[in-house]
Amino acid sequence: MNCMRKFLPLCKGVRTKWSSSLWVCYRRQSLPRMSTWSSKDESDRSRWRNAAVLASVALAAAAFLEGKKKTRVLHAKEAPKTSADKDAEGLPTYSAQDVATHDTKDKRIWVTFALAAAAFLEVKKKTRVLHAKAVLKSPEILALLETFRIGNLKASDVGEAMKGTADPYSTDPKRHPALKPASMKPFNAEPPISILTDSYITPSEFFYVRNHLPVPEINPAEYELEIAGLDGEEHTLTLDDLKTKFPKVTITSVVQCAGSRRSELNKVKKVKGLDWGACAIGNATWSGARLIDVLKHFNFDL
Repeated sequence: MNCMRKFLPLCKGVRTKWSSSLWVCYRRQSLPRMSTWSSKDESDRSRWRNAAVLASVALAAAAFLEGKKKTRVLHAKEAPKTSADKDAEGLPTYSAQDVATHDTKDKRIWVTFALAAAAFLEVKKKTRVLHAKAVLKSPEILALLETFRIGNLKASDVGEAMKGTADPYSTDPKRHPALKPASMKPFNAEPPISILTDSYITPSEFFYVRNHLPVPEINPAEYELEIAGLDGEEHTLTLDDLKTKFPKVTITSVVQCAGSRRSELNKVKKVKGLDWGACAIGNATWSGARLIDVLKHFNFDL
């Protein structure tokens, strides 16, 4: 189908160009003027017109096939090359201590990745923000960081920033081994399609997992929901408030990641994001306070 989409416009363009040229050529050689044609010449005219169309299609096909030979197909698995793992020539070398002194907006915030040092600066309303999603091994992320590179990190200081720091993902809950990870830290995964279709309600242990950061540890006794009211005041609800002050509503609903089946899109054109299969989706029964009830409680006009 893709080939036909590319082929038909070529046919149309070549037909217009070549058929008109051939028509002029034939007219000059053997055909009578248009003004002198009569109905008895109609069959001859049809034969010439069909010949011109066939010649146009043949020329278009030849041009299309020749173009395909010269076209290099880029596959989704091809990734941009980066130089984060080696020093960049012509840039200064900084120590971990140098980087640590740049920790405010006024001083410009410096970060390190691999062997590189990069600077980030907030400029009025136009803010360049990097969301650290623990996917720095991604070629796309490394290529982005390279555009901010200001220098090289001293080789002996590589990894210095992480010394004495506990793994922030060490407290993440254990997941079912059947889940297929799209990334490990943060953990993002989906079930096999055979398991997903076993039940109308997706079992909790097989529900797809989508995280941007480590799973937060929540103490139910200390949990609070803060809401800024229309009066400018901030209001606080505890977990117990949410359970007792509002009606409990239960619904069955599908939840799907916007990136579901991205791996199939990547076969057509590489796009950013995790390489999800077809199962970043699940159906479950959800219960709790409705957002509309919570907002009405604080006099929002809805």
